[in-house]
Amino acid sequence: MRVLFCRIASYLKRDGVFIFSWSHPIHKCVVAENNRLTFEKCYFDESWYSVSLDEGILTLSERKLSTYVNALAKADFVIEQMIEQTDEDII
Repeated sequence: MRVLFCRIASYLKRDGVFIFSWSHPIHKCVVAENNRLTFEKCYFDESWYSVSLDEGILTLSERKLSTYVNALAKADFVIEQMIEQTDEDII
């Protein structure tokens, strides 16, 4: 991931801005059932898994929030602001 962010940084103009947006990793771990939230998957599990698609197989890995932030920092990005949306914001 660090290599990807370094490549993105190399394409930016001096003092350029990179807006990075993704679904919060905890969403892949929690399931709502019977008015209760339960953990179905460990948040700290960053192992790879495969998903079958019509045209083949997609290999993915869920990353922790710290993995994203640390990779951005190692690529010399400066995080000026972090915004987390709540369900109320979406509704």
